[in-house]
This record gives sequence, C-alpha cells and structure tokens, in this order.
Amino acid sequence: GTKLYAVARDRSSNRELRDTYKKYLRQTKRHAELLVGAIHKLGGNPDFVSPGAEIQKQRAQFMLNLEVVPELREIQDAENLLLAETKDHADWEFLDKISSQVEDPKTQKILRDIVSEVEDQEDEHLDFTRKAVDQLVMKFARSEMKKSGKAA
Repeated sequence: GTKLYAVARDRSSNRELRDTYKKYLRQTKRHAELLVGAIHKLGGNPDFVSPGAEIQKQRAQFMLNLEVVPELREIQDAENLLLAETKDHADWEFLDKISSQVEDPKTQKILRDIVSEVEDQEDEHLDFTRKAVDQLVMKFARSEMKKSGKAA
C-alpha cells in the first residue's frame, strides 16, 4: 500500500489527489507500524513473510509494473489503490472478527485497540479511492468525447 500511494502521489497531476494520497500514505505507514507493534507485543516475528503476504507483495509489484498509455496512467494508479484498499479494508475487518473470538483478554485488547484506531481511516480510504476512480474515468471520457467532436 505504501508503495502504491507513493507512486500515485508522485505521478498525479491533480493537486487534490496528490494531497490526499500523501495523507493516506502517512496513515498507511502508521497502520503498518501498529501491526508491527502488535506482532511484537504478542511475541511474534514481524519480519516473517507469510505466503499470503508474499502474494500481496507480488501483486502490488505487478500493478506498479503494468504499462499503460500515458493518458491512462493516473486512472491506473487510482485503480491500483482501489484494489489494494478493497483488500486492505477486508483484512482489517477480518482482524476485527478475529479479535472478538480471541479468548486471551490481553491479545483481544491489543487487536481491538489497533482496529479501532484504523477502522474509520480505512473506510475513508476505500470510499475516496472509489470516488477518485470514478472522477478520473469521467474526466478522461469527457476529454475523449471532446476530441472526437461528440457532446459530453
């Protein structure tokens, strides 16, 4: 997520998007710090990369390497973020479900504390990326219609 936000921020020509991507990049880094801290507190190894995490890492790299025509680059970056945020949102919801089923009160508190800190931000990230994709696609469509001489 952090790589996707950094790339989208750096390539965006839209100041509002850049500013929001910068904000969400900071928040996403904080979310990662919270997870690492929770793993430490629970006695785990935060350097361990699970098979699922490896898949997500590769998926993000494939999305970053996908070549598209320059006119569609910003849309593609926003779509990459939408896909990543959809998965991220689902993962945080799953962590919340897990926390309610954990019997150890200390573990339950650690998990609930981090979920409660990020859940509103994750909702915001997902909502924003959906709207950003819609906005960018509509802008592109209007531009293409104008080029072809058709009414928007």
